[in-house]
Amino acid sequence: MLSVAADTFDEGAYAPPQAGEFAELTEGGVQDRIEAGFARFGRGVVRNRWAAAATTLLLAASLIAQLPPRIETAPENFLLDDDPARIAYLDFQEVFGRQDMIIVAIRPPDVFDLGFLETLRDLHKEIEDEVSHVDEVQSLINARSTRGEQDELIVEDLLEELPESPEALAALRERVLANPFYRNTLVSEDGRFTALMVTLDLYAEDAAADDDLGGFDIEPDPPGDEIAGQAPPDARLSGAAVGAAVDEIQAILTRHRAPDFEALLAGSPVLNQTVLRSMQRDLARFVVTMILAIAILLAFLFRRASGVLLPLLAVMLSLASTIGAMSAAGAPITPPSQILPTFLLAVGIGTAIHVLKIFYGAYDDGESVEEAVAHAMAHSGLAIVMTGATTAAGLLSFSVAGLAPMEDLGTFAPL
Repeated sequence: MLSVAADTFDEGAYAPPQAGEFAELTEGGVQDRIEAGFARFGRGVVRNRWAAAATTLLLAASLIAQLPPRIETAPENFLLDDDPARIAYLDFQEVFGRQDMIIVAIRPPDVFDLGFLETLRDLHKEIEDEVSHVDEVQSLINARSTRGEQDELIVEDLLEELPESPEALAALRERVLANPFYRNTLVSEDGRFTALMVTLDLYAEDAAADDDLGGFDIEPDPPGDEIAGQAPPDARLSGAAVGAAVDEIQAILTRHRAPDFEALLAGSPVLNQTVLRSMQRDLARFVVTMILAIAILLAFLFRRASGVLLPLLAVMLSLASTIGAMSAAGAPITPPSQILPTFLLAVGIGTAIHVLKIFYGAYDDGESVEEAVAHAMAHSGLAIVMTGATTAAGLLSFSVAGLAPMEDLGTFAPL
């Protein structure tokens, strides 16, 4: 592209159109007739400029109205809907629920201190009551304690009542650290950390069947079929809802943070939310930085406002329409497909530079707007269509990649 651009800006690359030039083209070869067709197209656009502009803007607006796009970072979104691994994973979730947890790790001065245990109890309850879509919260507060005494099996909550005496607290420490089900899950081996494990609902609402025997069919369903009582796929908790739950937990922890209360978040939902925030920040930063760089380059090349505003308007409409088409089709933006905006800006601006260089050359030499547009289209139209088509064809090869983000890239980038 750079070599073509350099040739385009060569002083000898532009020759003013001669009288009757486009009439003669129709009598030449195939290429001449194609170039004459592009010239007629350019004239037609200029003569019907308002209709052409309105049509372009209406088409763009119909797609841009679908914004904003959905951004997804969950691993299952990398797989196609009919991928056997994805189907098996979703069926597994139907039976066993979500396996990804939000882990809140807390390091107080002393886990087995009455004041901290009261704070832990309050935090546990706040997460259960205030965080959206919580299915279960596990911590020392509601840990099950199972023990045998003589001929009895006793099952109770570990902390049905908070111990108050130093002796009871010491006994609790010994009991917890000696239990392998608590150690390195709800409390660290050295007793310095404790954790709350938050599991979210599988569905945004209770969309499963009310039947208590839902899911217990006489004959098992084949893989991929709906389990009895299963909600439709679009009822599953979205990435945005999971991210909102992470933010709500973070807000609760912020209220409790103090010099003697250190809390950390972990787990795949937290990681996915961090990646999503990073993508949102980087996308905005990359697009704005690239637009500024392009604007500076266009101002240096053309030294006129139209030479800056018109190319940017064209590529921004194309970019917004493409992202709008993704949103309309239900295709999310994922880490691999986030390169699409900067790629389209880079490719689209090269096309605009070619056309405008020829147009401004003819216009500055005294040609009317119509003749200058016709000459620019005749000179560059065929080359632009061919380079665009070959680039689109190359990108189209991604549409059979077997991974959802790459196939989306191979579908919408050529568009």
